Amino acid sequence: MFKKTISLILISVLILSFVACGAGNEKKIIGTWSAKMDFTDIIMSEYGDEFVGFDSKLEMIMLFEFKSNGTYEMSLYKNDADIILKKWIEDVISFVKKTMVEEAASIEMTYEEFEAAFEEENGVPFENELRNRIDSEINMYNIINEIENTGKYKIKGDKLFTIENGSDFDNSNYEIIEIVDDRLELISTTDPDYDKNNALFQYPFTMTKLKK
Repeated sequence: MFKKTISLILISVLILSFVACGAGNEKKIIGTWSAKMDFTDIIMSEYGDEFVGFDSKLEMIMLFEFKSNGTYEMSLYKNDADIILKKWIEDVISFVKKTMVEEAASIEMTYEEFEAAFEEENGVPFENELRNRIDSEINMYNIINEIENTGKYKIKGDKLFTIENGSDFDNSNYEIIEIVDDRLELISTTDPDYDKNNALFQYPFTMTKLKK
C-alpha cells in the first residue's frame, strides 16, 4: 500500500510538471514580437548565377502581434524599411557596375567606353537603365505584401497553431514553442509543406517582445 501511494504521488508530480511546461503560454504570447529576417535569397533566387559573389544582405525587421482575441498580424516594421532598401539597391548597382567593369576589361574596353556605347545604342545611360530594371523587377513591397498577413491562432501547452483568415485549424499542423521572459522561440514545425531550403526563416527561430 505504501509503495502504491508513493507511485501515485510520483505520477501526479510528473503530470503536474508536464502541464506546467506549457502553462501560461496563452497569456505570455500576447503582445508584439520582433525578429530580423533576411530577404536576400528570396529575391536573388530568381536571378540564378547573375549575382554569384554578391554578399550584401537585405535584412528587415518583421513584427508579429498576437492579440488577446485569438488573432495575429504579421507585418513589416516600416520605420527604417525605405532606408534599408535604398542602401541595398545601391549595393546591387555597385555590384553590377563592378561586374561590367570586369566584362569591359575582358574585351579591352574601359567602363567609360562601355557606358558611351550603351547609351548610343539604347538612348539612355547604363545606370539609368539599370535602376529602371531594378525598380521593375525587384519590387520589395510586392514581396512584403505576399508575406504580410493576418489570421487566427490558438495555443495548447507548447504547441502554437496558426491559420490565415478563412481557413480552419489543422490539429496536426503546429509549431513547438518556448516562451521565456521576452524571448519567444519557435523550435520546430510539423508543417509537411515546410522546405528549409526555400523558407523565409529556419528553425529554431527567435523573436523578442517589444516593450509597451
